[in-house]
Amino acid sequence: MQMPGGVEIVQHAKLLVIDEADACAEAATKALDSVLSAALGPAISPRPAVVLVGASLVASATPQLFRTRGWLRDEQSVIVPGSGTTPLGPPASVRHRYIAIERKEQALATLCRQLQADYQGSGPDEAPPRTIVFAPSEAQAAAIADPLRRVLWGAARLSVLLPGGADALRTLSAFRDGSATLLVTTPAAARGLDLPAVQAVYCLGPPADAAQHAHVVGRLGRIGGGPGTATSLVTPGAELEQLRAVAAELGVQVEPLAAPEAVPLDPEAGVQRLRKGLDDLFSMY
Repeated sequence: MQMPGGVEIVQHAKLLVIDEADACAEAATKALDSVLSAALGPAISPRPAVVLVGASLVASATPQLFRTRGWLRDEQSVIVPGSGTTPLGPPASVRHRYIAIERKEQALATLCRQLQADYQGSGPDEAPPRTIVFAPSEAQAAAIADPLRRVLWGAARLSVLLPGGADALRTLSAFRDGSATLLVTTPAAARGLDLPAVQAVYCLGPPADAAQHAHVVGRLGRIGGGPGTATSLVTPGAELEQLRAVAAELGVQVEPLAAPEAVPLDPEAGVQRLRKGLDDLFSMY
């Protein structure tokens, strides 16, 4: 949300719907305050109805903030049934799994091999699965984009959506209309986006908390999009325990997935397969 140039138009609104209200309250407090103060000021009568929407809204401090500011009166809470086993939970149709990697440095190579396996599993007449890769930070997302683009050349068309990036609307349009089939982004940049028919989500590292993970895997299992698969690449120990703790909080089961094998470097390996593996390895670094 950006600071509006003129907020007087909201004084005539009868209904205000604030999607991802907790994220707006955290990241755009000043802009939100300007809009709601104009819409709900003492001179406004009758006051418009205010609807707060968000998957992690109930567990956040946002409702109390709105009460304190006087923006909520005679409130009612509505939890949509069937969206998961808890109010915060992701869609029940989503499958959750993880790949354990020995070192963080192995994450990119493992991700590339797993994506290649996903694409090879598609039929010759099928489009590649629509996939989102979530990196922990903007810098990491930018760093993995080019290696992924080189390794997956011909198999996937990649776009990058970053919090501070340019051409965000063009990037989203490309992914929505199928011009791009692989989107690299961060949890913050993709918050609240309705991207249709996403089939797979990959996370480089464990989720920061249950709310973040609910939003990330919530890109899957949307109405009309069918089930999906969320895969986290984590190291054994603290990262895996963090993922399991978040999964337990969300009421979901996370299953282990064996890391895809690297191309074998032995005389029996086919020349083309060996060359492809070496080319991929070179492209990553």
